[in-house]
Amino acid sequence: MIKFANKFNVMPKIVFSKTLQNTGWENTRLIRDNAIEEVGRLKQQPGKDLSIGGISICQDFIKHGLIDEYLLLVQPFIWGKGRCMFDILDNKIDLKLTEMKKFKSGVVVLRYLTKSFKG
Repeated sequence: MIKFANKFNVMPKIVFSKTLQNTGWENTRLIRDNAIEEVGRLKQQPGKDLSIGGISICQDFIKHGLIDEYLLLVQPFIWGKGRCMFDILDNKIDLKLTEMKKFKSGVVVLRYLTKSFKG
């Protein structure tokens, strides 16, 4: 956990929030408005991949076609409650499986690219 925290702290991060005043994290920029436009600009720049988390912001980016790759973790249990990530879709998104990895814990990671991704 400490090893992950050290790597996370030095990574550049952007937090999209309309309510936070500051993030409390090192190397972090706070964006309060225009998340869709900001990510569109970031995707045009050279550099490393962008990673996002959080259902609401992921749904916004999915609706605007900003997601090129999905990294889905399947947990070894069934939970009958929770929010659905993809219930906002009106049309299907075609995906191509590019990687599958199983961990000792039973977690399976599935990496998919959108078929429209040209990167």
